[in-house]
Amino acid sequence: MYKKERKEEFIQDILRSRVIQKTTLYAIFKKTAPFEEKFDKDCCQFSREEAMEMFYEFKCKSIYTLLNNNTILKAYSAFAEYYHNIQTEKIYEQFTIEDLKPCVAESKNKLITREDLDDIKAQLLNAVDRCIVEALWEGISGPAMSDITGLNENQLSNGNRRLYFEDGRILNVTDVLYEDLINAFKQVEYMCYGETLRVKKIVGYGRLYKERDNAHGEMDSADKRFRWIYRKVQKYREHVGMPWLTMKIIQNSGFAHYLKIGMDKTGLGLKDFLKTEDGKELMSSYGYNSQYAVDNIVHKYKDYV
Repeated sequence: MYKKERKEEFIQDILRSRVIQKTTLYAIFKKTAPFEEKFDKDCCQFSREEAMEMFYEFKCKSIYTLLNNNTILKAYSAFAEYYHNIQTEKIYEQFTIEDLKPCVAESKNKLITREDLDDIKAQLLNAVDRCIVEALWEGISGPAMSDITGLNENQLSNGNRRLYFEDGRILNVTDVLYEDLINAFKQVEYMCYGETLRVKKIVGYGRLYKERDNAHGEMDSADKRFRWIYRKVQKYREHVGMPWLTMKIIQNSGFAHYLKIGMDKTGLGLKDFLKTEDGKELMSSYGYNSQYAVDNIVHKYKDYV
């Protein structure tokens, strides 16, 4: 991190006054660092041209993600100027949505990268929401998304970071998903999306699926739980400005991400990697179990990995 002490001080300061994830702030400054090294100056001192070059290279898939990045950098510039007497050009204050629209990357392949996922999670307001998209990325779904909506703390093993399902399946859990699950299981208040900030009580401690505290009427069912997660993902794509984002796209993107990691690690092509034990395990975890799975995956993902 360029000018690490100053940025750490800013992060501590802004966390006292705003509802924002610490990881979001670190992620933004991780993206600015290569350009700060290139231009040999802190991002708060960038010229308009330098900032536009940086934003273009961010390759954000949503204007709202880019606007969020700009808002943080505007706050950081004000902090640096006020507390550290750094002379800035106040360029982040001047950018409009029209200025930044040309910097947004066109979404042609309809898959997202791990960095895109982190940007999406950074804009979501609740632990439950961040956990849902992370679980989708990791391939958890099931019929009518029942594997996700049924997640609860009794399935999670702390010692070996695994999820145990009733049908005997065992899923290794990444550190990121483990932390997201722990935080989601504990959530008892939900911050609503919209222009007005509202927080409502929810019930469902110890599980991912939550209901309003005063919910009445329809009995719990697989269909009700599917509608719950479907509506949530609809809300996410509205909130982050990605109208094409779906549960399937998030899951397919996670699969492509891990395919690429496996291929890079082994030095094998896609088809040969899928025939290894690691490849078979990965296919199974994303629900590819038919005898034609390898050929189907090669046909579908060959242009993405």
